[in-house]
Amino acid sequence: MSMWIAASAVLAALLALFFVKPLFEPALAVEADLRSGDSFLRLVDQKERVLRSLKDLELDHAMGKVGDAEFTSARQALALEAGRLIEEIKRHGGR
Repeated sequence: MSMWIAASAVLAALLALFFVKPLFEPALAVEADLRSGDSFLRLVDQKERVLRSLKDLELDHAMGKVGDAEFTSARQALALEAGRLIEEIKRHGGR
């Protein structure tokens, strides 16, 4: 009789693990990205710097510090870099 109880307890534990494990998988995936190197964090940091540079460029243009031609080419380059970084972050599972 005690063997049936032990087998039932093991089966219940395995079933609980089966149903609870998916709840923790997203957190584990983020943890794995962080442990696999700082590539994900570095990408997010680069994206933030590019977006900040884009805002600074727009402000400088509005204040007349940057001409139209220079603004257009620099803005295009920064926007392309931001887009590339965002796509790279999405491939790593980020937003």
